[in-house]
Amino acid sequence: MRDDTAAALDLLNHDFYEARGKEFDTSRHGSWPGWKSLAAVTATRASGRPLAVADLGCGNGRFATFLDEAGIPANYVGLERSWILARACSQRLSSRQTATGSGLVVLGDLLRHPGWLQPQEFDLVVCFGVLHHVPGLERRRELVRSAFELVRSGGHLALSLWQFLDEPTLERKSLDGESALARRLLGEAVRDLEPGDRLIPWGDGSAARYCHHTSDEEASTLVGDLPTVETRRWRSDGRSGQLNLYLELRRA
Repeated sequence: MRDDTAAALDLLNHDFYEARGKEFDTSRHGSWPGWKSLAAVTATRASGRPLAVADLGCGNGRFATFLDEAGIPANYVGLERSWILARACSQRLSSRQTATGSGLVVLGDLLRHPGWLQPQEFDLVVCFGVLHHVPGLERRRELVRSAFELVRSGGHLALSLWQFLDEPTLERKSLDGESALARRLLGEAVRDLEPGDRLIPWGDGSAARYCHHTSDEEASTLVGDLPTVETRRWRSDGRSGQLNLYLELRRA
Protein backbone atom coordinates (compact mmCIF):
# COMPACT_ATOMS: atom_id res chain seq x y z
CA MET A 1 0.00 0.00 0.00
CA ARG A 2 1.32 3.45 -0.93
CA ASP A 3 2.22 5.85 1.84
CA ASP A 4 -0.32 8.45 0.72
CA THR A 5 -3.14 5.89 0.79
CA ALA A 6 -2.11 4.69 4.25
CA ALA A 7 -1.99 8.31 5.43
CA ALA A 8 -5.50 8.96 4.08
CA LEU A 9 -6.91 5.90 5.84
CA ASP A 10 -5.12 6.74 9.07
CA LEU A 11 -6.41 10.32 8.94
CA LEU A 12 -9.94 9.04 8.38
CA ASN A 13 -9.76 7.03 11.60
CA HIS A 14 -8.03 9.82 13.50
CA ASP A 15 -10.77 12.26 12.55
CA PHE A 16 -13.45 9.70 13.41
CA TYR A 17 -12.20 9.27 16.97
CA GLU A 18 -11.67 12.98 17.40
CA ALA A 19 -15.28 13.66 16.38
CA ARG A 20 -16.98 10.54 17.77
CA GLY A 21 -14.72 9.52 20.63
CA LYS A 22 -17.26 10.29 23.35
CA GLU A 23 -19.96 8.35 21.50
CA PHE A 24 -17.59 5.45 21.02
CA ASP A 25 -16.62 5.46 24.70
CA THR A 26 -20.21 5.35 25.92
CA SER A 27 -21.04 2.50 23.52
CA ARG A 28 -18.19 0.26 24.69
CA HIS A 29 -18.51 -1.37 28.10
CA GLY A 30 -17.48 -4.63 29.66
CA SER A 31 -14.76 -7.12 28.89
CA TRP A 32 -14.44 -9.37 25.85
CA PRO A 33 -15.11 -13.09 26.44
CA GLY A 34 -11.87 -13.98 24.64
CA TRP A 35 -9.75 -12.29 27.30
CA LYS A 36 -10.61 -15.01 29.82
CA SER A 37 -8.56 -17.52 27.82
CA LEU A 38 -5.23 -15.71 28.17
CA ALA A 39 -2.66 -18.15 29.49
CA ALA A 40 -0.54 -15.35 30.95
CA VAL A 41 -3.50 -14.10 33.00
CA THR A 42 -4.35 -17.58 34.24
CA ALA A 43 -0.78 -18.22 35.38
CA THR A 44 -0.57 -14.89 37.16
CA ARG A 45 -3.82 -15.46 38.99
CA ALA A 46 -2.18 -18.55 40.48
CA SER A 47 1.08 -16.81 41.40
CA GLY A 48 -0.50 -13.71 42.92
CA ARG A 49 2.36 -11.39 41.94
CA PRO A 50 1.66 -8.13 40.08
CA LEU A 51 1.73 -8.52 36.31
CA ALA A 52 3.54 -5.85 34.27
CA VAL A 53 1.04 -5.11 31.50
CA ALA A 54 1.22 -2.88 28.41
CA ASP A 55 -2.16 -2.32 26.74
CA LEU A 56 -1.50 -0.94 23.25
CA GLY A 57 -4.40 1.05 21.86
CA CYS A 58 -6.02 0.81 25.29
CA GLY A 59 -9.12 2.80 24.33
CA ASN A 60 -11.20 3.56 27.41
CA GLY A 61 -9.31 1.07 29.56
CA ARG A 62 -11.65 -1.90 29.64
CA PHE A 63 -8.78 -4.38 29.85
CA ALA A 64 -7.55 -2.72 33.06
CA THR A 65 -11.03 -3.14 34.51
CA PHE A 66 -11.05 -6.76 33.39
CA LEU A 67 -7.81 -7.41 35.29
CA ASP A 68 -9.26 -5.82 38.41
CA GLU A 69 -12.51 -7.75 38.22
CA ALA A 70 -10.56 -10.98 37.72
CA GLY A 71 -8.60 -10.24 40.89
CA ILE A 72 -5.27 -10.02 39.07
CA PRO A 73 -2.73 -7.59 40.58
CA ALA A 74 -1.18 -5.61 37.73
CA ASN A 75 1.12 -2.71 37.08
CA TYR A 76 -0.75 -1.43 34.05
CA VAL A 77 0.38 0.98 31.33
CA GLY A 78 -2.07 1.94 28.59
CA LEU A 79 -0.95 3.55 25.33
CA GLU A 80 -3.60 5.44 23.38
CA ARG A 81 -3.36 8.12 20.70
CA SER A 82 -6.94 9.45 21.04
CA TRP A 83 -6.92 12.01 23.83
CA ILE A 84 -10.65 11.48 24.38
CA LEU A 85 -10.25 7.74 24.96
CA ALA A 86 -7.01 8.22 26.91
CA ARG A 87 -8.87 10.53 29.28
CA ALA A 88 -11.65 7.96 29.68
CA CYS A 89 -9.03 5.31 30.47
CA SER A 90 -7.39 7.60 33.02
CA GLN A 91 -10.74 8.09 34.72
CA ARG A 92 -11.21 4.33 34.94
CA LEU A 93 -7.76 3.87 36.42
CA SER A 94 -8.39 6.52 39.06
CA SER A 95 -11.32 4.48 40.35
CA ARG A 96 -9.57 1.07 40.31
CA GLN A 97 -10.51 -1.20 43.17
CA THR A 98 -7.49 -3.51 43.01
CA ALA A 99 -5.44 -3.72 46.19
CA THR A 100 -2.13 -4.29 44.42
CA GLY A 101 -0.75 -2.58 41.35
CA SER A 102 -0.51 0.74 39.59
CA GLY A 103 -2.01 2.41 36.55
CA LEU A 104 -0.74 4.86 33.95
CA VAL A 105 -1.95 6.11 30.56
CA VAL A 106 0.50 7.37 27.95
CA LEU A 107 -0.81 9.52 25.10
CA GLY A 108 1.09 8.30 22.06
CA ASP A 109 1.30 6.05 19.00
CA LEU A 110 3.58 3.01 19.09
CA LEU A 111 3.76 2.78 15.30
CA ARG A 112 5.14 6.31 15.01
CA HIS A 113 7.19 6.50 18.21
CA PRO A 114 8.38 3.04 19.31
CA GLY A 115 10.36 4.59 22.15
CA TRP A 116 7.28 5.48 24.20
CA LEU A 117 7.67 2.24 26.22
CA GLN A 118 10.77 0.37 27.38
CA PRO A 119 11.85 -2.80 25.52
CA GLN A 120 11.46 -6.17 27.25
CA GLU A 121 9.82 -4.57 30.28
CA PHE A 122 6.43 -6.30 30.32
CA ASP A 123 5.12 -9.74 31.30
CA LEU A 124 2.09 -9.25 29.10
CA VAL A 125 1.60 -6.97 26.11
CA VAL A 126 -1.88 -6.89 24.60
CA CYS A 127 -3.05 -5.33 21.35
CA PHE A 128 -6.82 -5.71 21.19
CA GLY A 129 -9.06 -3.98 18.67
CA VAL A 130 -6.12 -2.17 17.08
CA LEU A 131 -4.58 -4.04 14.16
CA HIS A 132 -7.71 -3.76 12.01
CA HIS A 133 -7.20 0.01 12.02
CA VAL A 134 -3.61 -0.18 10.73
CA PRO A 135 -3.51 0.26 6.93
CA GLY A 136 -1.28 -2.03 4.90
CA LEU A 137 0.14 -5.46 5.69
CA GLU A 138 3.71 -4.27 6.22
CA ARG A 139 2.56 -1.59 8.68
CA ARG A 140 0.62 -4.20 10.62
CA ARG A 141 3.71 -6.41 10.69
CA GLU A 142 5.77 -3.45 11.92
CA LEU A 143 3.33 -2.82 14.76
CA VAL A 144 3.44 -6.47 15.81
CA ARG A 145 7.24 -6.42 15.77
CA SER A 146 7.30 -3.23 17.87
CA ALA A 147 4.82 -4.75 20.31
CA PHE A 148 6.89 -7.90 20.64
CA GLU A 149 9.98 -5.88 21.49
CA LEU A 150 8.24 -4.80 24.70
CA VAL A 151 7.88 -8.39 25.97
CA ARG A 152 10.45 -9.69 28.44
CA SER A 153 11.85 -13.21 28.26
CA GLY A 154 9.13 -15.72 29.13
CA GLY A 155 6.46 -13.04 28.71
CA HIS A 156 3.49 -13.03 26.36
CA LEU A 157 2.14 -10.96 23.49
CA ALA A 158 -1.59 -11.31 22.82
CA LEU A 159 -3.27 -10.01 19.65
CA SER A 160 -6.87 -9.88 18.50
CA LEU A 161 -7.61 -9.93 14.78
CA TRP A 162 -11.07 -8.82 13.74
CA GLN A 163 -12.71 -11.20 11.26
CA PHE A 164 -15.83 -9.14 10.70
CA LEU A 165 -16.45 -10.34 7.13
CA ASP A 166 -17.31 -13.75 8.57
CA GLU A 167 -20.19 -12.19 10.53
CA PRO A 168 -23.16 -11.71 8.15
CA THR A 169 -24.49 -8.53 9.78
CA LEU A 170 -21.11 -6.79 9.71
CA GLU A 171 -20.30 -8.13 6.25
CA ARG A 172 -23.49 -6.53 4.87
CA LYS A 173 -22.74 -3.27 6.67
CA SER A 174 -19.14 -2.95 5.49
CA LEU A 175 -18.36 -1.04 2.30
CA ASP A 176 -15.63 -1.72 -0.24
CA GLY A 177 -13.84 0.78 -2.46
CA GLU A 178 -16.68 0.81 -4.99
CA SER A 179 -19.13 2.39 -2.57
CA ALA A 180 -20.14 6.04 -2.88
CA LEU A 181 -19.11 6.74 0.71
CA ALA A 182 -15.63 5.30 0.16
CA ARG A 183 -15.14 7.38 -2.98
CA ARG A 184 -16.35 10.51 -1.20
CA LEU A 185 -14.16 10.03 1.87
CA LEU A 186 -11.03 8.64 0.20
CA GLY A 187 -11.03 9.91 -3.37
CA GLU A 188 -8.36 8.29 -5.54
CA ALA A 189 -7.00 6.35 -2.55
CA VAL A 190 -9.78 3.77 -2.97
CA ARG A 191 -7.84 2.31 -5.91
CA ASP A 192 -5.03 1.24 -3.59
CA LEU A 193 -7.10 -0.63 -1.01
CA GLU A 194 -5.94 -4.16 -0.23
CA PRO A 195 -8.05 -7.34 0.05
CA GLY A 196 -9.97 -7.25 3.30
CA ASP A 197 -10.01 -3.43 3.50
CA ARG A 198 -13.42 -1.94 4.20
CA LEU A 199 -15.16 1.15 5.53
CA ILE A 200 -17.69 0.54 8.28
CA PRO A 201 -20.28 3.33 8.63
CA TRP A 202 -21.17 4.73 12.03
CA GLY A 203 -24.48 6.11 13.24
CA ASP A 204 -26.44 7.73 10.43
CA GLY A 205 -23.84 6.64 7.88
CA SER A 206 -22.21 10.04 7.40
CA ALA A 207 -19.08 8.91 9.25
CA ALA A 208 -17.06 5.73 8.88
CA ARG A 209 -13.96 3.93 10.12
CA TYR A 210 -11.36 2.16 8.04
CA CYS A 211 -11.13 -1.48 9.10
CA HIS A 212 -9.24 -4.50 7.82
CA HIS A 213 -10.43 -8.11 7.96
CA THR A 214 -7.49 -10.37 8.79
CA SER A 215 -7.60 -13.85 7.30
CA ASP A 216 -6.09 -16.89 8.99
CA GLU A 217 -3.31 -16.86 6.40
CA GLU A 218 -2.45 -13.23 7.09
CA ALA A 219 -2.47 -13.93 10.83
CA SER A 220 0.38 -16.39 10.32
CA THR A 221 2.23 -13.84 8.18
CA LEU A 222 2.00 -11.19 10.90
CA VAL A 223 3.92 -13.28 13.41
CA GLY A 224 5.90 -15.61 11.16
CA ASP A 225 9.32 -14.03 11.64
CA LEU A 226 9.17 -13.45 15.40
CA PRO A 227 11.42 -15.49 17.72
CA THR A 228 8.49 -16.81 19.75
CA VAL A 229 6.68 -19.88 20.87
CA GLU A 230 3.07 -19.55 19.71
CA THR A 231 1.15 -20.60 22.79
CA ARG A 232 -2.08 -21.02 20.84
CA ARG A 233 -4.80 -19.35 18.84
CA TRP A 234 -8.53 -19.30 19.53
CA ARG A 235 -11.72 -17.59 18.44
CA SER A 236 -14.21 -15.75 20.60
CA ASP A 237 -16.52 -12.73 20.88
CA GLY A 238 -19.56 -11.52 19.01
CA ARG A 239 -22.88 -13.29 18.61
CA SER A 240 -21.22 -16.19 16.86
CA GLY A 241 -18.36 -16.53 19.32
CA GLN A 242 -16.06 -16.34 16.28
CA LEU A 243 -15.70 -12.60 15.68
CA ASN A 244 -12.09 -12.27 16.83
CA LEU A 245 -9.14 -14.53 16.15
CA TYR A 246 -6.71 -14.39 19.06
CA LEU A 247 -3.01 -15.19 18.94
CA GLU A 248 -0.95 -15.54 22.11
CA LEU A 249 2.82 -15.69 21.69
CA ARG A 250 5.51 -16.30 24.29
CA ARG A 251 8.99 -14.86 24.01
CA ALA A 252 11.29 -17.87 24.05
